[in-house]
Amino acid sequence: MSAEVARLRSMLGDALANPQDISSPHGEPLLADRAPSSFGHTLACLAKGLHLLEGRTAADFGAASGFVAAVAGVAAKGLVVWIAEALCRREAGALYGPGLVEFGIDPDRMLFVEAPGSRDVLWAVEQAVTSAAVGAVVGEVYGGRGVDLTATRRIALRSEQAGRPAYLLSCGDDVGATAARTRWRVAPAASHSSLAPTLLGQPTWSLDLVKSRFGPCAHHLVSFCPRTRRFVEVQPAPRAGALAATPRQGARVVARQGVVPLEALRRRLDKTDPRG
Repeated sequence: MSAEVARLRSMLGDALANPQDISSPHGEPLLADRAPSSFGHTLACLAKGLHLLEGRTAADFGAASGFVAAVAGVAAKGLVVWIAEALCRREAGALYGPGLVEFGIDPDRMLFVEAPGSRDVLWAVEQAVTSAAVGAVVGEVYGGRGVDLTATRRIALRSEQAGRPAYLLSCGDDVGATAARTRWRVAPAASHSSLAPTLLGQPTWSLDLVKSRFGPCAHHLVSFCPRTRRFVEVQPAPRAGALAATPRQGARVVARQGVVPLEALRRRLDKTDPRG
């Protein structure tokens, strides 16, 4: 028992000394002092202009809310104004203060506003983004009702002029054409801990960039480390027992699992066939 405790203490000490290791053993830290990856460049673009993020289901919308909260908390240098449609709050819930703290965001930096409809949300976002006291604005809408190109163009113009980011968060993926710089579809993803396979890791998202003015669209698997306030692009962990890349390696893996490859079975049958 004492040896096991010592081993765990050693693992914890290494992880606390390198906090990004807690988030993902397969990760690549972004926004570090080196050439950023493709997602690092896209993430930097999220710090200004209007961006649309969609969660197709209630679970996806919760993940999208967490991603937007983390991005706004890192990008904003002042107050974060979060404006939500009343129906969206009733159907998908509201932000949780202790959860914001876990994301490294001080709830005192956030101002929450509830609006009766989606058009009211868009109007409030347009007004808030022009305030010098505001660092970022988030608008929650339930679906694409009332979200059109004209309204989002006004928000995008005000956001560009003020130099502050605005994030439009949609519960559903039926929003039509908008003036957003980027458009994302967000879903939760499995997290991985470097301490033990059974432990929870840092918040992780599956991000599909479906529209971008800054480069090609792509899929990203990203986690967030509140301790360092950095996003980490994650490589999917290999599944246990998955076949290797080459046929020969795959045959060895299958043999270890107690399954005879087809070619080996044919050779055995040829040897035992009295006619051969």
